[in-house]
Amino acid sequence: MSLLLARGDYDSDEDAKALHAALGDASPELRAGVYWAQDAMAHKHRAKGDRGARARLIRVHSEGGLRLDPVKDETWLLSAISDPVRSAEEQALAFETAKSFTHGKPNPEAWARKLKSAAKGNAELEAEADFFAKRISEPREEPAWMKRDAERREANRRKHARRLSDWRLRFREIADRPDDVFAPARVETTIWDIWCATDIDRGASDHAGWNRGYLERMFGKEIADRFRSAFAASWRTRTPTVRSERSKDEKSTYLVIWRMGLAGIYAEAEDPLWADKLTADEAKLACRYALIELNRLPRWVEQLAVRHPKAVDEIIGSELDDALRSGDELHGMLLKYVQRDAPVVAMLLLPRVQAWVHNSMAAGPLSGPDQKTIEHAASYLFEFGTASDTAMLEAAALAAVENGASEPTLGLWLPILARISHSALADALERLGKSVEPAKKSEMVRWIGALFGHHAAIDIAQLSEQPELLLRFVRLANRHVRSEHDDARQGMRESGFRDNAEYARSMLSNAFMDAPGTEAWKLKLSLADDPDVARYRDRLIAIGREKLAQELDAVSMTEREVIAFEENFEVAPRSRAQMAQILASRLDDIDDLLRQDESPRELWEKITEEKLLRRELASQFRQRSLNSYTTTQESATAEEKETDIRLISTAPGNLQASVELKIGENGYTYKDLSDALRFQLVGQYMAPEYRRVGVLWISWRGEKTWEDSDTGLTMTFEEVISRLNTEAEALLASLGADAFLVARGLYLGGVKLGVKKKRTRKSTTRKPV
Repeated sequence: MSLLLARGDYDSDEDAKALHAALGDASPELRAGVYWAQDAMAHKHRAKGDRGARARLIRVHSEGGLRLDPVKDETWLLSAISDPVRSAEEQALAFETAKSFTHGKPNPEAWARKLKSAAKGNAELEAEADFFAKRISEPREEPAWMKRDAERREANRRKHARRLSDWRLRFREIADRPDDVFAPARVETTIWDIWCATDIDRGASDHAGWNRGYLERMFGKEIADRFRSAFAASWRTRTPTVRSERSKDEKSTYLVIWRMGLAGIYAEAEDPLWADKLTADEAKLACRYALIELNRLPRWVEQLAVRHPKAVDEIIGSELDDALRSGDELHGMLLKYVQRDAPVVAMLLLPRVQAWVHNSMAAGPLSGPDQKTIEHAASYLFEFGTASDTAMLEAAALAAVENGASEPTLGLWLPILARISHSALADALERLGKSVEPAKKSEMVRWIGALFGHHAAIDIAQLSEQPELLLRFVRLANRHVRSEHDDARQGMRESGFRDNAEYARSMLSNAFMDAPGTEAWKLKLSLADDPDVARYRDRLIAIGREKLAQELDAVSMTEREVIAFEENFEVAPRSRAQMAQILASRLDDIDDLLRQDESPRELWEKITEEKLLRRELASQFRQRSLNSYTTTQESATAEEKETDIRLISTAPGNLQASVELKIGENGYTYKDLSDALRFQLVGQYMAPEYRRVGVLWISWRGEKTWEDSDTGLTMTFEEVISRLNTEAEALLASLGADAFLVARGLYLGGVKLGVKKKRTRKSTTRKPV
C-alpha cells in the first residue's frame, strides 16, 4: 500500500526507494504475498476493470508496487501455475507473468518447456503453453515491411558512418592546413561543406546555418573569423530570384545554395554597423536573400530598413504588392511576417498596405482571396495604421451590416468590427438577429461561433468588467444558439460551426455568471426573466447567488497565488478595491522612502521635466511589484491620450490603475489641476470599466502657492490637495462601485509639509472711469 500511494510523490521518493530495496532482499514467499495482495487490491478498487491476465499484469507493472525479478520470482510463479488450490484466474495471471520473463532468459526454448511442464493438468493453460512454445521454436518469418525497415536502418547507419569519417578527415585538414582550404580555388567548397554540417544543427536554425559558437569550439576563434569572412564574401556572388520573378511551377522553390548565402549575411550581420557599410545594390541583394528565410523575416532586415529604406521598399515592398494583388494565401504570408517580425519595415511599407486596402474596397465587391487578404491587412492596419485607417474599416464594416444578413462579406467584417468597438458589434448583431429566424445552422449561429468560439475574435475575459455588454451577447447566443437544437453529447457528433457556436454560448454564459459585483448580480436576475432561459431559470439564480456569496465572503486564490502570498504577503489584485489598496500602499512606500537616509529627494527635486520624474517613479513602482502587477509608461488610450504610469494586474481580467503625474512648479494653475483630475484622469484614462482606479500625483518643492480663482486668496499645497480630493469624492459617484480616485502630494522640498503661509489677497487696481 505504501508503494502504491508513493507513486508520483516526489516527497516520499527516498522512502519508496528504501521499501523497494527491502523487498528486493525479501524471501520469495514474502514477495509472492506482496504480489497477490497488490492484485487483490487492484481488483477490489477496479471491480469493473478488465479481468484478463494480460490486463492484470499490466496493472501490476504500471502501478509502481512490487518490481518483478526473473531470478527471484521464478520459483514461486512456477509453483503458482501448478498449484490446484489457486483459482483459474490466479493461475492464468502467474502464467502470463512468467511468460513476460522470456526475453531475459538465455535459453527461451528451455523456459518454454518449464512453463509447459508447470501447466500440466490445466487444459486451458496447457494449450496456451503449447502455442507459446511453438512460437518460440518456430518463429514467424519477418514481414516485408520489417525487412525493409531493417535495410533502411542499416543504410542510414552506413551513410552516417561515411559522413562521420569524411567529417573527421575534413576537420583535420581545416585545423592543420587552413591556408590550403581557404585558398581562392577551394574556399567555396570549404564553406559549402561546413554549411551542410551546421545547417542541420538546431542551434543554427535561427541563423540559416551560421553558427559561430560551433565553429569556435571546433576550430578556434581565428579560423571561425576566416569562415565569417568567406561566408560574407560568398553571398555577394549570387543573385537569388524573388517569388514574383519565378515561373508558376517554381514559385515555392529556391536553390539550396542561396540559403548558404543567407547564412553569409547572418555572419556579416554580427557587426552592428554592417548595414552602414553596404552599397545600395548590396542592400537590395540582401533584401532578396531575406525573402528566402522560411516562415519569417530575418532580424537584420530592420537594420536595412533604417540605413537603406529605398532598397527595402523597392525589393520587399514590391514583393508585398505582388502578394497583395495575387491573393495567393501562401505568398500572402509575407504580410504577416512583416507585421510580426519587423516593425520598422512594417512602418516603412505601411503606405503600400493602406493604398491596396483603399483601392480594393473602392473597386467593388471583394473576391474570396481578397477577403482573406483584407483580414490580414486589417490586423496590420490596427497595429501600425492611423486613426483614419480604423475609421475607414469601421465604416466598411457598418456598411456591410446595413446590407443585412444576406451580405456575403459579413464573415469578414464582423470580426473586424469586434476589434474596433464591442458596443458597435453588439448593435450590429442585434440588428442582424432581428431578420434571422433561430435555427440549428443559421447565419447567426455561424457568426456567434466565429466571434466567441474556439478561435474567438474577441477575448471574452475583457468583457467581464462590462456586464451590461456581456449580457447583450449572452441574450443573442441564447436566442439563436438554442439548447433544444444541440446535438447529443454521447456517441458521434459533427464538429462544425454549430459545435463552435455551442462552445461560444457556453463561454459567454460562464463569463457572464462569473462577472463580479452587485451590478452584475442585478443583471443576472434580469436575465432570469428571459423566456429563452426558462428551462434553467432556477439554476441560473442559484449560481448567481453562490457567486455573489463567494465575492462577499472572500476572494479565492489559486495554489500559485497562495504560494505568492506566503512569500510576499500580497497577491495580484482581482478587484478594484484590491488594486486601490496596492496603489495606496505603493504611494505610501515612496513617501516613506523620501524620509529615509538614502532618500533620492535631492535628486528628484532638481528634475523639471515630467517625463524624467515619471521614469524615476515608475522604476520605484516596478521594484515593488512583487509580481502582483506590471508597470508601463505613457500607455495610449482609445482617445490617443497617454497616461503617465499604469499598473496592470497580473491576475486574469486586465485590471489596471492609472497614475497621472504633474510637477506643481511647471506653471499649473489650480484650474489646470482640477481639469486634469476631471477631464484627463476621469474622463479619459479611467473610462474603461477595468481601469476605474486612479490617482493625480502632484510633486511640490515647498515654495509654490496657488491662487483661488473665485476668491483671489492664496492656497497652500495642502489646501490644493484637500480641494482636489473633495472634487474626487464627487466624481466617484459617476464611476460605479469600488472605484478609487484620489489626489496625492509628493513633497520634494526641504521644508516641512503643513507650514501654512499667510493668506493674502492679491492687490487689484481699479481702472479709471
